[in-house]
Amino acid sequence: MQIPQAFQTKINNAFGKEGEKWLNLLPKRVDIYLHKWKLVNHGPVTNLSYNYVLNVTDTEGNPYILKLGVPNADFG
Repeated sequence: MQIPQAFQTKINNAFGKEGEKWLNLLPKRVDIYLHKWKLVNHGPVTNLSYNYVLNVTDTEGNPYILKLGVPNADFG
C-alpha cells in the first residue's frame, strides 16, 4: 500500500509522534478492515486531507468509502 508523501507530511506536521505512529500502523489497519468487511481496495481518493480515504467495493461490486483518521478530540 502506498501512502502519498504529501499526506504523510501533513499528518506528521499536524499530529507529531502520534501521527507518525498512526501512519506506521495504517497499512495493517486498512488490511484488517478490508478483510473484515470483504472489501476490494481501489486506492485512495486524490484529495486526501487529514483522513486516509479509500475507494472500495464490496463483494457485489457496490462502491463505498473507507475513511480512517488519527484518533484525537475531533476523530475518536
